[in-house]
Amino acid sequence: MAAMSGGGGSKEGLENTAEEKISKEQFKQFVETIKARDNVRLVMVKLRETAPELYNAMVAERDAYMANGIDKLDQFDKMVAVVGIAHVDGIETNLKERGWAPVSIPCQLR
Repeated sequence: MAAMSGGGGSKEGLENTAEEKISKEQFKQFVETIKARDNVRLVMVKLRETAPELYNAMVAERDAYMANGIDKLDQFDKMVAVVGIAHVDGIETNLKERGWAPVSIPCQLR
């Protein structure tokens, strides 16, 4: 994978990154690792600690916005909300604060 630069800036610190190449299999393994919910939680904690303003803008505010939208649909008996894995915990927390309770429904094949 090639390194990217912000254009015209110093490449200091990028030399090794640009020269290191990973295989398709290594990249696939990395993607699968980062998709695990526990790993996403760790990344979100680290982001919140190191860049709280960025975390709030890109995660927390969106979680609240999506939870608000879901909350407005409470008149329906059933609904499905498809969200990115980084938003699941935050949306669940926001909905619990509004009185929602988690429900597990097993998948059924027809």
